[in-house]
Amino acid sequence: MKQHVSQSRVAGRCRAPPSKSYTHRAILAAGYADKATVESPLVSADTRATMRAVSAFGGTVDRSRLEAGTLTIEGFDGRPAVPDDVIDCENSGTTTRLVTAAGALADGLTVLTGDDSLRSRPHGPLLDAIEDLGARAESTRRNGQAPLVVGDSLSGGTVSMPGDVSSQFITALLMAGAVTDEGIEIDLETELKSAPYVEITLEVLDAFGVDAEHTDSGFRVPGGQQYAPSGGSYAVPGDFSSISYLAAAGAVAANGGEGVVVEGAQPSAQGDTAIVEVLDRMGAEIDWDREAGEIHAAGGDLSGVEVD
Repeated sequence: MKQHVSQSRVAGRCRAPPSKSYTHRAILAAGYADKATVESPLVSADTRATMRAVSAFGGTVDRSRLEAGTLTIEGFDGRPAVPDDVIDCENSGTTTRLVTAAGALADGLTVLTGDDSLRSRPHGPLLDAIEDLGARAESTRRNGQAPLVVGDSLSGGTVSMPGDVSSQFITALLMAGAVTDEGIEIDLETELKSAPYVEITLEVLDAFGVDAEHTDSGFRVPGGQQYAPSGGSYAVPGDFSSISYLAAAGAVAANGGEGVVVEGAQPSAQGDTAIVEVLDRMGAEIDWDREAGEIHAAGGDLSGVEVD
C-alpha cells in the first residue's frame, strides 16, 4: 500500500487533554481527604480504576458533573476501610502501586489484582518496604506480582528501597505516609528513576496542604497530616506529553501570523515541559504565557539541535 504525504499547514486553537499522572494522584489525594473536588480530570479506564479503589476504601466518587469537568469526592479522611471485595485495578499499574500503600493503612487486609498484563508487573520493592515499615504486604504467588495482599495498619518509620525500579513506589509511600502516626522517611539505595514523577507527587501533595520534602538520601513526609486542598478544589493541569505534539505541529507547519495556540498549558513539574525550550532552540516561534496557561507555536527557520 502506498501513501502520499503532501505539505500542509495547521492553525487554530485547541485544548490539551488533562494529565493522567496528575489525575491519578488528585483522585487518591481527594480520597485521603474528608471531601474535595477535582476539576478537569482525565477520565479513562486507568483513572476509573483509581476512582473504584477510593470507593472500595469507603469514599464516594460523584461523577454526575463529569460533563462539566468536575468530580466530587467524599473521602475516607485518611482512614481507609477494609474493602468488601477484591479491588480490580484492571490494567492500571499506577492504581495498583498507589493503592497498595493505601490498603496497608487499613486494620484488616486488602486484596488487589488486575488483568493478565498487570499481574506480570513487579511490585516487590514496594511490598518489601511496607513489610519493613511493620505492615503486611505479600504477593499471593510469592513473585512480587499481583494478586497482592496488604494491610495490618501501616504506622510509618524509616525504610530503604531502590529508586531505579519505579518512582510510583516512592509516590505510594509519600501519599500514605502523610496520614500515618510516625510519617515515612525513604532512603534511596540507587539513583531515582523517572524523578519528575515524584516531583509531580510533591506538587499535588502541596496543593492538598500536605508537607513533604527532599532529604540528602531521599524523601520525608511527616505523619499526622490532613489532606485539604485550598478552597476544597484541585484543578488538573494539561498533559505536556500531548502538548508536545501540538506545539511541534505548530513549529513544523504553522505560519507565523496564525500559529497553533494550545490551552491548558499551566506550569507544572512535568518533565515534558522541556519541549518549549527544545523548540525554541530549534528556531521555532514559540511563546509560553505561563499565567494564562497558553502556548503559541509557529514555524521559523528550524535547525537540528542535540537533546538529552
